Amino acid sequence: YMKSTNSKILIIDDNKIVREGIKILLKDQECDVLIDDCESGIEGLSLARTTAYDFLIVDYSMPEIDGIETIKLFREYFPESNTKIILISMDDFVTKKEEIKKIGITNFITKDELYFELPKLIKSYQKFDEL
Repeated sequence: YMKSTNSKILIIDDNKIVREGIKILLKDQECDVLIDDCESGIEGLSLARTTAYDFLIVDYSMPEIDGIETIKLFREYFPESNTKIILISMDDFVTKKEEIKKIGITNFITKDELYFELPKLIKSYQKFDEL
């Protein structure tokens, strides 16, 4: 008997098509999730004040404050939170791997790997949380 995990996910990406795509992907792959989305880091941080998200999926390149900055602020505002943070980007971030670990990013996925990697990743964390 598997209990319903219903992870809460917040997608922060300034591109509506990407946000909708991720929603459809996770529903199609039967990830047991509730999804909110918004188009800026500022908006995301204010949503995070009222909802405890299990996952943040954050785009790296956004106007105003980018993904890295958004995540730094999130970790600063919610130091107790064990939210998993997945950074997504067009580029491969090999160069920034160290910086990424430092600021508390759980995983990094390039946008072309999203389709295969994201559902797997979320499901693996959900299984882990049920133990």
